[in-house]
Amino acid sequence: MSRRLLRRVVRRLRGRSRSGEHQPPLREVPEAPRDLPEVEVEAAGVAAWIAEGQRPLFIDIREPHELWTGTVAGALSVPMNHIPANLAGLPADRPLVIYCAAGMRSFGVAHWLREQGREQAWSLVGGIGAWLETGAARAQPPPDASLRLLTPVGLAPEAAAQRGLSPDNVGTIQEIHLQEDGVLRYRLALPEPSGVLGFVDGLTEADLRPVGRGR
Repeated sequence: MSRRLLRRVVRRLRGRSRSGEHQPPLREVPEAPRDLPEVEVEAAGVAAWIAEGQRPLFIDIREPHELWTGTVAGALSVPMNHIPANLAGLPADRPLVIYCAAGMRSFGVAHWLREQGREQAWSLVGGIGAWLETGAARAQPPPDASLRLLTPVGLAPEAAAQRGLSPDNVGTIQEIHLQEDGVLRYRLALPEPSGVLGFVDGLTEADLRPVGRGR
């Protein structure tokens, strides 16, 4: 892992966690600590955790334009620069397996999460490709879906009432599946009453209330 790249990612996240603004020029980035914690895990290691009964949460930190190639089924997609704003919504009682395209950005994000006290934050070596090579399921959005992944949405009042949720909650589209009957079904990440992000599955477009454009 390039130490310079690690400094770049960690500094960017530190800057956003303080003010939400872009980080200063890279020349101002301080040296990373000499003794970095071990934050990397191989795909085989994650598979072993699952076999032992653990429930790691995969977190895709790639940008929206990268997601159309597919995501790990069941993963939570949060672009890297949005991680600080969503820190409180990440579960503290599960391993967090951070992944990107190749395992470089995820290394810096996992390191930053460790700084925030998330000792179960891990960077997936080799990125999404390494995990999919284990035979894991890929969630592939249909190219003609009218709503994009990570589009901010809420639930329509009737859909919210059916699920005992508030229509005021705003989340993001995480997966889009085309069913055999030709109907698109959506999976959302929405804040639970505890503040932790949870998933709502099986929604149709009629169940959704778009609140803005995709990030």
